[in-house]
Amino acid sequence: MELHNIGEQEHKFYVPDQTQHDLLETGKYTKITAVIGMAILGLITLVIVAIIAGIGDEFLESIMGSAFSDVDTNVAMLIAIPVLGIFAIIFYLLTLLTKFSKQVTEGINNQSDEDLELALESLGKYFKGSAIMTICAIGLGIFALFFAIIAGAGALASQL
Repeated sequence: MELHNIGEQEHKFYVPDQTQHDLLETGKYTKITAVIGMAILGLITLVIVAIIAGIGDEFLESIMGSAFSDVDTNVAMLIAIPVLGIFAIIFYLLTLLTKFSKQVTEGINNQSDEDLELALESLGKYFKGSAIMTICAIGLGIFALFFAIIAGAGALASQL
């Protein structure tokens, strides 16, 4: 007789069939979304690394014309490095989506409460991270708007 099982209630896995189907579908489409997001993120990251390395100057000039020729490489690097940091955060969020997809599929197929809990925990982290990124983006947008208004008022005042 095992003493550690005394007093523990037997817990059975129960998720309604329709909910299981919906979770499996969600897991499938979440994985597709994450893979496409990572592919796009990877391509954009390659372009940014090319800009930082100085390789992409001619390429971007051919695409954007003379608009890029006036931009100094140091300025491009100054912009590119924080963007790579943001991309790292987005990559982390996409890995959370991939993790959710894998864990929810395993949880349903193995009828495992632990895997479903881990899946929902990953999904919760994804939404928390997305909410923080959204709040930061809105804050930066408001800051940029006020900065543009102040700069515009300053430019207007200097013309008078």
